[in-house]
Amino acid sequence: VTFINQGILKEPKGVYEGDFNDGDKHGEGFYKSTNGTKYRGSYFLNQRSGKGIIYNNDDTIAYQGELKNGLPHGEGEVIGQ
Repeated sequence: VTFINQGILKEPKGVYEGDFNDGDKHGEGFYKSTNGTKYRGSYFLNQRSGKGIIYNNDDTIAYQGELKNGLPHGEGEVIGQ
């Protein structure tokens, strides 16, 4: 049985708000780290995977595109750092 729900997870390095599957970040979500960087997009078993946007701490876009295992992978564009 698979349980899919939404919620908020506060971690030492930031806060995740989004979909969970059996306790894992899985589906669509938003993460804000304590240093101010952000990520909005897909998760697969606790990893940033699929399409997403990584934001700098000043809310400008750093990367937009595909990710796999938390890293840019496939089609995407590095916009600013």
